[in-house]
Amino acid sequence: MPKVSVVIPVYNAENYIEQCLDSVLSQTLSDIEIICVDDGSTDGSADILRRYQRRNGHIIILNQQNRYVGAARNAGIAAAKGAYIHFLDADDWIEQSTYEVLVREIENSQAEVCVCFHEAFLEAADSESQEKLGRIPHFLVKDAYRISSNLFKHPSYFLHNTVVPWNKIYRRNFLVDNHIRFQNLISAEDRAFYIQTLLCAKKITVINEYFIHHRVNNSHSLSGDTRLHHFYVGFLSMDRVLELTSGTPDNIRRLAADASIVDIMRFYSRAPAPMLPEIRHQIAFYLKSLDLTFLGDLKNYRWYKQYQEILAFTDKCASQKYGDKNHA
Repeated sequence: MPKVSVVIPVYNAENYIEQCLDSVLSQTLSDIEIICVDDGSTDGSADILRRYQRRNGHIIILNQQNRYVGAARNAGIAAAKGAYIHFLDADDWIEQSTYEVLVREIENSQAEVCVCFHEAFLEAADSESQEKLGRIPHFLVKDAYRISSNLFKHPSYFLHNTVVPWNKIYRRNFLVDNHIRFQNLISAEDRAFYIQTLLCAKKITVINEYFIHHRVNNSHSLSGDTRLHHFYVGFLSMDRVLELTSGTPDNIRRLAADASIVDIMRFYSRAPAPMLPEIRHQIAFYLKSLDLTFLGDLKNYRWYKQYQEILAFTDKCASQKYGDKNHA
C-alpha cells in the first residue's frame, strides 16, 4: 500500500501537466501512487499522460467523459490505495519535500487532515512577481510552526478560510468512512466537501510552511470565467452547506452561511459589466428564497451593503419593466 495517493484531475492541461507530474515524481518521499483522471481532454493531455506512464510505474490513468473536477476527484478517491490522499490540480506544482513533511506532521499529530500554505504564481510574470497568497489567517499559528485544532474550537478560523482541497492531505480512511465526496458541479464543488471535512475531523493540523505553487490566472480554470457563466453553482453549493450545517450549533450554522454568501458576492464582484444585470437578478431571487432569520440582523454582515444594492437595482428594473404605480 503506498503512503500517499496523489489525485490529479486533468482536463486540457497540456501546457501544465508535465511541470505538475515532474514535481510529484521528484518527491523525497517516493512511496506514492499518482492517479491522473483524464476528464475527457480534447488536447494533447492524454498523450502526455501515456508517455509519463510508460516511463514510471507509479502513474495510474483513469479516463472518463467530461464530468468536471468533482467527479474526477471522486473517481480518484475510489481508486486510491494510499494511507493519505492529496488532491493536486494539473496546473499546479509542489515543493520537493511536500509529502515527506506533510505525512510526518499528520502522523505525529494523529490528525485526520494536515493543512499547509500556498504561493500564487502569475503565469505571465517573472519569478520576482510571485506573491505569497496563503489565505489561512495567521493568527492561529502566529509564530508557531504547527497548531492542531478543529472546527468547534476555532469555528471562525476554519469557516472563513480557503476551502480548496489542494493545500491539504487527508487520511484516506477518514474520507471513505465518513462518505466525504465532492459535489458533481462544474465549479464550486469543493465548499461542501470542505464543510463535511470540518464537521467530521476531530483534529486538523495546520503548519506554517508554503509547499503548493498555485497558478491563479489560467484562462481554462473552472474557478474563473466558467464559474461566472454558470453562476447558479454557487447557489447549489450553498444549499448543500445549509443542509450539512442544519443541525450544528447556531454560531457554526451562521458562520457557514455567511462564508457561502461572501463567496457568492466575491464572484459577483468579478463579473464584467455585461453580465451584471443577469447575475444580480439571480442573486436577488436566490437569497430572497431563503429563510435567513437564523442569521440575525443582516446589517452585521459585510455583504449586506452589496445585497441592498442588488435589491435596489432589481426593484428598479422591475418597476421600469412592469410599471410601478409609485413611479408613475
